[in-house]
Amino acid sequence: MEGIFISYRRDDSAGYAGRLYDRLVAHFGADSVFMDVEGIEPGTDFVKAIEGAVASCKVLIVLIGNQWMGTADASGQRRLDDPHDFIRLETSTALARDIRVVPVLVDRAPMPKLEDLPKDLESLVRRQAVELNHKQWDATSGELIKTLEKILGVAGEHSPGGAGPEQADNRTQRSGSGKTLWIAAAVLVILMAASFVYWMLSPVDEQWAHQNAPPLVKKAQQKAPAAPEIAGQPMIPAEVKPQRAPQPKLIEPPAEKPVTAITAEALQPTPPPSIATLTSTPEKGGASVCYRVLNAHRLSLTPLPGTLSNTGEACVSVALDQATGVTLTAEGKGGSSNRSITAAPLPPPPAAPKVVEKPKPVLPPVISSLTTKTNKAGVSVCYQVARAHKLRLTPMPGDLKNPVKECVSVALEKPTSFTLSATGPGGSSSQRITVSPHPDTLARIEQNGKLPGKGESWVYRTQGKWPASPQWKFKITVGQADTGGVSESMTILEPAAKGARSRSSSGGNAGFVSWPDIGLEFSPWMGAYTQLSGKESWKEFPTPAIGGWDKWFSSASISEREQVKVLAGSFDAWKVEVWSNRRPTGGSTMASLEPVRMQYLVWYAPKIKRYVKSVRKSISADGTVLEEDLFELVEYTPN
Repeated sequence: MEGIFISYRRDDSAGYAGRLYDRLVAHFGADSVFMDVEGIEPGTDFVKAIEGAVASCKVLIVLIGNQWMGTADASGQRRLDDPHDFIRLETSTALARDIRVVPVLVDRAPMPKLEDLPKDLESLVRRQAVELNHKQWDATSGELIKTLEKILGVAGEHSPGGAGPEQADNRTQRSGSGKTLWIAAAVLVILMAASFVYWMLSPVDEQWAHQNAPPLVKKAQQKAPAAPEIAGQPMIPAEVKPQRAPQPKLIEPPAEKPVTAITAEALQPTPPPSIATLTSTPEKGGASVCYRVLNAHRLSLTPLPGTLSNTGEACVSVALDQATGVTLTAEGKGGSSNRSITAAPLPPPPAAPKVVEKPKPVLPPVISSLTTKTNKAGVSVCYQVARAHKLRLTPMPGDLKNPVKECVSVALEKPTSFTLSATGPGGSSSQRITVSPHPDTLARIEQNGKLPGKGESWVYRTQGKWPASPQWKFKITVGQADTGGVSESMTILEPAAKGARSRSSSGGNAGFVSWPDIGLEFSPWMGAYTQLSGKESWKEFPTPAIGGWDKWFSSASISEREQVKVLAGSFDAWKVEVWSNRRPTGGSTMASLEPVRMQYLVWYAPKIKRYVKSVRKSISADGTVLEEDLFELVEYTPN
């Protein structure tokens, strides 16, 4: 019989997968049910390994829980959107090979919608689903087994409707024994009849014959008249000598093999697992959790250490640094049960008393010099300090790295008073100085216009190439903007609201800003510090890792100026083209999956100090466009 392959996510339905696996193995046999392909040896093409495992089966069961669609990786990307996701590969391989795919919904999970699935999984929504739930496990899993029997065209080895080999042998033995018993009885009747005739016809010694005659012969002798006598002797022919009749041999039928009786206990349902004891003993650095469980074939202890090897009675050590609730879950053929306790480590030994020494008097910090230097590039504030371990220059740039001597550059657009505060073991001291920006700097700032103001905001909407690509609606809000830098915060508005994420830039240099949710965007502040003329270009600047792929290098240039129409309106914008490249590392097998080029087209509108449209493409080594995202401005709110 061709096999059954169980596909599931560990974070979503591992408990149901293990339980269903045991039920199907008990019904169809261990050689017919398969689960997990994670044991792939190093150097093996995992795509081919998954295709081979799935292709060996006739039915693929897809366990779908409430987290099957939304489970994300460490970067926040939905796993189902990853072309290398095991679950996606297993299911798409089965659909492509026309293998029977049965969606199984656990714990009232909804069937995925067409628009939420990758293109290679869209036909999954046209498959009739089966439901499994914990409270009606026997009934719902039984319905699934009936469905699998129809698909496979066989009855299970332990199916109630079919007799196993052992039962067939017993019926054959009982049938043969019954026939043998009837034959033996017929032979016995024939022998008894022959014996009766023999006794009636054979001359024998009367006394011996009468004593040993069958009951019917004795009765006949009693009714028969006495023979005539001559000279007191009975008339017996001389030539006939009395002989002792031979005793017939009876053929006994062979003993019938005993039939095992079905007791009332055998008909009782399998009891669920029972957690008899669960205790915890504090240890150094953790606790020892001991248990005794009956009728279980799988145990797990959460949050750590997970699945337990001993399903009967044992003690396991758990690493803890504080009191923690642990739960023991037992699964068996009769169902499942769990029990929780609080485990705590041994308290740390009391700290040794500290010897308090009388502090020695120390002197406060001394700011020996505080000067400024102004040029066309900006303003430098130089200082020299003694006996300080912390320095802070306000209003910018804040805390200083070198607590002794250094010159720091600041961007100014108007005369500003700076205060240098020094803190040390002996106290604190401060000094103030006022500086004005270079006249050329003031002229350039006036020419470029104002920076984005505090409270100024932009709302964008995204869409991707694939139906399952993220569709975000997010808002960018300026928290602070001056010649020293711009800080912004991002808030996800749709599909589900999330808290704000903050980022800042010192301006001047083009580059990327990385947001945890939407990924990379090309520096939105580039026009706030530079008057774009159409001849600007930026070369060889590093790019953060993208989806786990690293070692990117980027370059950018302005291609043209054009009028761009988006949902928020029509804007005059500079079109900036950015290319990011890396060397392929996956070889020929990954040529269509591994991104090696990223292209960004950014339309920057000086009027609103931000881009109004951005297109981001991810391209593989063979030229395949893996992903294409569009960012479009839908609302702008000035300060």
